[in-house]
Amino acid sequence: MFDMVSGMFCFATATVSFLYGTRICWVCGKECHFGVKPSEKKQIITASMPSGFAVYSFGFFVVFSVTLNGALTIATTSLISALLLSHFVVSMAMPALRRNPSYAKDRSRNVALTNSNKSSADINHRKENSKQEYYGSDKHVKI
Repeated sequence: MFDMVSGMFCFATATVSFLYGTRICWVCGKECHFGVKPSEKKQIITASMPSGFAVYSFGFFVVFSVTLNGALTIATTSLISALLLSHFVVSMAMPALRRNPSYAKDRSRNVALTNSNKSSADINHRKENSKQEYYGSDKHVKI
């Protein structure tokens, strides 16, 4: 009975620490947008990243103490995992690494507009030239 309750507490504690660690690191990454100067980004990251790292490491200590044996193994894997996960979450939340769908829509819209502005004679001329390159001067024989 005691093992079951301790396992539930470990699971709840690790889940909450991962949620809060993700929240801290995600907000840190979101604050580093393009309008912020690089020196301010550095201050934001150095202020928030250690707290996210600490919360993640606590969660990993709880998880790895249940699954692994040996204090050095638990400490090493917890610290490395927390370091990697905190940096990964911060970098994924930064706007520079996310896809901007409005940019892709604007780009495809501009391409469509430039294609529609061309005259049909120009388009037909290009088609005829491409056929000549494919078929050669005699249209009946492929090169």
